[in-house]
Amino acid sequence: MLMDIVTSDAFGGRGSQGPQIIMTDDSTSERNALKRMFPGIIALLCLFHVLQAMWRYIWDSKHKADSSDKLEIYILFRDVCYEQNEDDFKEKYESMLAFPKVKANSGLVKHFKDLYERAPEWALAYRVDLLTRGNNTNNYSEATVRLMKDLVFQRLKAYSEVQMFDFFTTRLEAFFERRLANVLNGRQENYWKSKHFIHPSKLAPLRCEKSPQEGFYLVKNVERKTEYVVDMKHEVCSCHVGRNGAPCKHQMAVVQSFNIMSTQLLPIDLESKLALHKIMTTVSAPPEWYAPLKGGPYVPNNAGTVAADISLDNQDTTLDGAGASEELDFAAGSTTESGTIFDQAKLSAALEKWEDINTYMINSLKSRPDVFVDAVDKFSVKFQRAKDSSENQLLSAFHTFNRQAAGHRSVVRKYIYSNSSSIQKRKQPSLGGRKCTHQGRPPKSAYTTEHGYPKSKAKKTAGNIAPTKRSAIPHSLALKVSEQSQPKKPRLKL
Repeated sequence: MLMDIVTSDAFGGRGSQGPQIIMTDDSTSERNALKRMFPGIIALLCLFHVLQAMWRYIWDSKHKADSSDKLEIYILFRDVCYEQNEDDFKEKYESMLAFPKVKANSGLVKHFKDLYERAPEWALAYRVDLLTRGNNTNNYSEATVRLMKDLVFQRLKAYSEVQMFDFFTTRLEAFFERRLANVLNGRQENYWKSKHFIHPSKLAPLRCEKSPQEGFYLVKNVERKTEYVVDMKHEVCSCHVGRNGAPCKHQMAVVQSFNIMSTQLLPIDLESKLALHKIMTTVSAPPEWYAPLKGGPYVPNNAGTVAADISLDNQDTTLDGAGASEELDFAAGSTTESGTIFDQAKLSAALEKWEDINTYMINSLKSRPDVFVDAVDKFSVKFQRAKDSSENQLLSAFHTFNRQAAGHRSVVRKYIYSNSSSIQKRKQPSLGGRKCTHQGRPPKSAYTTEHGYPKSKAKKTAGNIAPTKRSAIPHSLALKVSEQSQPKKPRLKL
């Protein structure tokens, strides 16, 4: 049924030949069916399921592995799986078999040898040159099923096929629309942990330039003194991350520098965002919808650098402050991004001030490097951090510069303490002879007849016997002595 609707440009232009690589768990029926349908396919095993099966095999009591050795044996096999060099892979495999606790278990040795015959299907050493896009597990498909169960079906079973079809066409559609909206609106905090998002701080030391060959770019790391080649036609890189097609920071640097489209990185160019908007809403959006909020038309960035590529080694740093401002071109700064005209005199004065700062810092670095080098290093780190965060944070840092230095004491807000005795001496407000009543149910001390609560409760008596009433104590001492001398009457027990 699938092949009946497949077009000639499906599967990356392979058409009826099917995909070049598939990745499944160790389901024999599934793998045999795919191999019959696509004879030339490369069938790989999901590394997660391989390690999971090995974990269960080792911890199964019938395989007679000692409980104190199980974890160590599993770690040995895991290291063999993740080895990316073929020679080192074979060496680690032989050392694992020679391990005394493995060698003593004949069943475990046989199991390892059976797996070794299928090593090209699960070992990373045999898939380094395959275009797997950095995927060594089939977590994409399993994560999709989990999202459908959690977010679409909400862990509930559909009552019929009709209801299931309704869930797919309504809830699943709404879920993907929200995901696309987050990408288009720049809500990048939702994707910071994704491999398809590269944090801007990792791109700061990278410098990009075009190669003479079409579609190739050279990316240099000025801090580590390394250089990599990026092929944007096939979206691969010569680094250890991107050599099998996985997204890497060098590809992201090329995308941002030359404003080109990438199928495996979050879109930043206007054309990609407009295409995603049409997929989300089926309606074409005006180009100004995703234009910068600062105004002005969308202009592609073809500068070819991620950051300002300025090197003191390639410039004449013997500046004395004279004649330096004559080489600056002020024409580009006369009009802002929003199209308004900026004061030319104010711009010229600001450029001269900045040139004086630049001259002073360069001369200070040359004359006293032991004093200024460390300070400049710390300043550059903080400057780059603020620049990577946002333009507003960078401007705020300029406005608040030197605020905490000597002579500019920061304002400390102090707590105003009050005298405890003064609170007790405060007079209560006059309420016309009546005390302020509490909200809600009144306390027992405030029970009055007007609230429906009597001041005192009548004691319960037995039968027709009236409750005794205490009389007031007489003030005559002689009478009291005579009463105490008389025999007491027996009490009536109730």
